Amino acid sequence: MSEITPARSGAQSAEQSNSQVQQQARADRQESEESRAEQVARRREEQIARADRQRQARERAEETAQREAVQEAQRQESDRGQNLQVEQEQGRGQAIDMVA
Repeated sequence: MSEITPARSGAQSAEQSNSQVQQQARADRQESEESRAEQVARRREEQIARADRQRQARERAEETAQREAVQEAQRQESDRGQNLQVEQEQGRGQAIDMVA
């Protein structure tokens, strides 16, 4: 039967301690990798959200510009119609003046 000597006990204790340190190091590395992966995922989600907001802002700006262009075209058409009406009325007035 073998006896456990103090030196042998110390060696076993050192091996167990070393094993625990290695296990803790592996756990720490895994936790660190998971944390990095979560950060990367969060950044990616933020980039996607930012790109969506920018796209929506561009679309709103384009829609506004298009709506303003249509309104301006309608205003110009209305102005032309009013000018034509004024010219026609002035023309009638001149014709009546000539007849009279």
